[in-house]
Amino acid sequence: MKVRDISPRVGSEIIMDKADFLSGKYASDIEHLMVERSGLVFPQMHLNDEEQLQFSSTIGEVVPQAGEGVSKISLDPTVSPVAGYTRGAFYWHIDGANDPVPAKATMLSAKVLSATGGDTLICNTYAAWDDLPDEDKALIEPLKVRHALEGSQRMVNPTPTVDELAMWQAYPGQSHPIA
Repeated sequence: MKVRDISPRVGSEIIMDKADFLSGKYASDIEHLMVERSGLVFPQMHLNDEEQLQFSSTIGEVVPQAGEGVSKISLDPTVSPVAGYTRGAFYWHIDGANDPVPAKATMLSAKVLSATGGDTLICNTYAAWDDLPDEDKALIEPLKVRHALEGSQRMVNPTPTVDELAMWQAYPGQSHPIA
């Protein structure tokens, strides 16, 4: 396993044999890097859905999203049943924020690349926390943040229909610690 840091605090590129990747041989090392670096890139791995799930199970429990083991992310509703939801994630989001327990990690595998754009920006909240002065940590630590599907959806659709609003509000909001 070879690791190359992409920037000083966020992101690493990992080069490894696909069989070792799928076997979980380096699962604990990868898990450590997920916390330390936040975003990991495994170039040229070319995983199919089954292999993606196989690897994911080496680092934790796989929680299906939208009733699927591997969800298709697309703005095309004929490709993804949650295309409308995805639009609300354009401004800012954390995967799993509307779940009672947020996701430990999310794994993306590009199958069809966008002709334009397509940036996925990653931040390292562990590094940001470490950089805060102790006084700020003391102020922030007891706080919680409230996540609600309606809030993210109103960013792209500020005047929903009654049915859209009802659908958004059917998903319970969640409060999670900031720290």
